[in-house]
Amino acid sequence: MRRPLPLEVWLLIVDELGAAREYDALEACAEASSKESQLLNERAKKYIPNELGFRTPEEVASIRVARKLGWLGPKCVRIEGGEHRGERLPIPHLATFASRLARKWYNVSVMVIKRAEWRAQDLDFPSVSLNLCYFASITHLHLHDVAFPTVRAFWRLVCAFPDLVTLRAYDIEIANTAIDARTLAALCLLSAPVELGVIEIVTEQPGDLAARTDCAKLFQAITPQAVPFLKTSLWSFVSELDFQHVTCSTAAAFARLLCALPALKKLSIRGPCTFLEQSTDVPDMTFRLDRLDLGKDFSLQSESQSVDALIDLFTQPRAGGGLRDISVWLSPYLRVMTSTDVALNRLVKHAGRSLSGLGLRALPEDGFRLYSKASILAAPNTVRSFNIAANTDLSFLGCSIEFKSEDKFQDSPLLEMLHNITSEWITHVSVTFQVKNAADLPRFWIALPQLDLALSRNAFTKLRRVRLYLCEIEVTNMILDCITLCLRRLYNRDILEYVEQIEQLRLEVPRSCWA
Repeated sequence: MRRPLPLEVWLLIVDELGAAREYDALEACAEASSKESQLLNERAKKYIPNELGFRTPEEVASIRVARKLGWLGPKCVRIEGGEHRGERLPIPHLATFASRLARKWYNVSVMVIKRAEWRAQDLDFPSVSLNLCYFASITHLHLHDVAFPTVRAFWRLVCAFPDLVTLRAYDIEIANTAIDARTLAALCLLSAPVELGVIEIVTEQPGDLAARTDCAKLFQAITPQAVPFLKTSLWSFVSELDFQHVTCSTAAAFARLLCALPALKKLSIRGPCTFLEQSTDVPDMTFRLDRLDLGKDFSLQSESQSVDALIDLFTQPRAGGGLRDISVWLSPYLRVMTSTDVALNRLVKHAGRSLSGLGLRALPEDGFRLYSKASILAAPNTVRSFNIAANTDLSFLGCSIEFKSEDKFQDSPLLEMLHNITSEWITHVSVTFQVKNAADLPRFWIALPQLDLALSRNAFTKLRRVRLYLCEIEVTNMILDCITLCLRRLYNRDILEYVEQIEQLRLEVPRSCWA
């Protein structure tokens, strides 16, 4: 009768299997170990990775694969070219990965390709594409610092994943963006991922923007010419488009890009928007956007003319008033004191009754005048508040401001805006105060009752929830008690909610999440 091996021996065996990257055997150990051998189970799982990276064909070949179905692979696979940022090298190991592990790794959901140069001589793409299509579990494709020779090469890779949901392109460079008849014919044969709904375009190291091909120009080049020849648009299901920055020849060119995405609902521009040529002609185009999110650096670093041109796109007659949610950054304390503030207020006014959610965040005062590229239109003591009188069906309002004891809160643009609200349908309000100095708290306690009074007006009778955030200060039980005392009316209505921790300020409309 055979005697079972001691647990210590099994643990040594598992360690050896881990060092040899015998993932199929490790998976078998993890599944076979009994409840009494919890330590063995945990040791085996420790060596089974959730993420694997490959830099050479030899590294891929070192993965031992069982004849029968064994380990189903990690959640994320990285195909890497160069070792350092900016170092792009060929990736022949993508072909090795696709041929060796297709129909074996069914767990992979994220494919990351980094610091790579796409070369036809390294990749027999018909064969690679055929093998990649068997990775039906891959729903997210992240491309970091990858150079493609042509538009066709780029989109053949994207279309190789039939169930792709998200495409994130970081510092993508296309050597030749020309679209000729041959390229169009090739694009017509592509079977686009029917679930592709989110495209994020990021340029972390833009460098010389005139020399580097901006991704917005890539989409601009493809969609207007390719779509008329296709039975179904390559972009039929893209509902979210996220730019770190926008650099386009004209506002009209950017508008054509948006119109080529028939299902587009959300547009985010986190950084500066630049149109290289300014034109007074506003294209007559229809958009179906529901949500628009313009980030901090958009308000700080965008040129005034480009901001006006972008806002003109969304306020021209055929654009309609379809925007339901808008999130923007304004001058410190939510003052309307720059040309960008005026343009953003024009956008919100145009949205009118269709706007149900509005997020307003105040830019930090430190360095505002130094870094802002917008034209200063008025002195701080003469500016007006953000006007939302036209938004009579507004249901959510989120605001964030910096509080300083030397400011007169009773005269603040925030209170003025709250007193001028015309919507009778507001159900949720979120207010974030950035209190950087504990010495400002005594004045803060004097200011809070004024907020309590403003939110207790007849216009806010339908309020169901008021969320209060305090940032950059340690919140103690005494501070929580003071908040309750200062917001007594809201507290008595049982609609006050204080959120103690907030990692990142988000003023998106949370109607689906709030009770």
